[in-house]
Amino acid sequence: QPVTENRRKVPLDLFQRCLRQIYEEQVYFGPVPALLVTETRSKVTPDLFHAACDGGYQKGCQPLVSGFALALDYSADDRDIKHLSSARASITLATDDKPMFPGFSAQWTDKLHFIDPTLYGTIPVYRVLDYGGNIINSSEDPKLDQSKVVEIYHCMTLLNSMDRILYECQRQGRISFYMTHYGEEATAVGSAAAINPDDLVFAQYRETGVLMWRGYTLDQFINQCFGNCEDEGKGRMMPIHYGSKANNFVTISSPLTVQLPQAVGAAYSFKMAKNGRCVITYFGEGAASEGDAHAAFNFASTLDCPVLFFCRNNGYAISTPSHEQYRGDGIAAHGPAYGMTTIRVDGNDIFAVYNATKAAREFAVKENRPVLIEALTYR
Repeated sequence: QPVTENRRKVPLDLFQRCLRQIYEEQVYFGPVPALLVTETRSKVTPDLFHAACDGGYQKGCQPLVSGFALALDYSADDRDIKHLSSARASITLATDDKPMFPGFSAQWTDKLHFIDPTLYGTIPVYRVLDYGGNIINSSEDPKLDQSKVVEIYHCMTLLNSMDRILYECQRQGRISFYMTHYGEEATAVGSAAAINPDDLVFAQYRETGVLMWRGYTLDQFINQCFGNCEDEGKGRMMPIHYGSKANNFVTISSPLTVQLPQAVGAAYSFKMAKNGRCVITYFGEGAASEGDAHAAFNFASTLDCPVLFFCRNNGYAISTPSHEQYRGDGIAAHGPAYGMTTIRVDGNDIFAVYNATKAAREFAVKENRPVLIEALTYR
């Protein structure tokens, strides 16, 4: 449609690139390449024409190849006619074995059969340490400097101590709201240690450890929770709704899951800017029941965004046990369904969380693709 009036203005090299992409990269342009040709008909080589026919028929694009033959007005000899005939025969056989519908890659079946989810194996849980704290497989040892391991441990214990004090303040009525991170320290600190300081964080409620790892001070945490005159948010936000532009930590929102679509949008902007940054967004298994989670998964996958979806699955959300929250194989099962690279880790294994997040970040930035991480933990 866009080139019908401009056929004679299309250069030969442009048309050749279209044909090569169909054959080599398996890109289907629809009927457009057939419309590109008038001036270049006599200049198309037999090899290029044959390659286009093969590529088109292998992808089930019979109208496209027929269009090539007509548009090229190619002087076909007996060899060319046989070539096209064999291509048509091969595609007839291929379609008997494999359906070709847009967006699908599947197999035919002549048996009426419904998929039983209980018959599929579960996604395994990646771990580095056994319950005794020993590394199971030496090849999975992150080989961190002792100073960094001590720093990680210090951050986790500091978070635990701050939780105890501020939770008691909330129970005494000194602050209105607080959520602890007991049992989930490794998910936040381990993942924070694995990403770059300039990577953008969209958090939920239990990622205080990420901000603490990035240098947010105890004074700043307490000022925010009390909403005093030293609070950077000027007391406008509820307690634990932290935010820090200096630490690339987007201010937390109260409504669950709103941060996921926002994170995808930010990741898309990073992709456009080609700045080598990625986005990590945290949520719980309860938040995954919200529609925003599924919208975010789909947008991230179809737009190829460098974003890490980090799910803390503690089995209870805020107050709803997982058996009432979802059916199937947890949150990680959503990843393959949306075309995302996925891993499930032991959220209480600091080295497993670190390794998984680091590898996920490298993949997301290099491939411009999203990754779903489900960390199994408890609180």
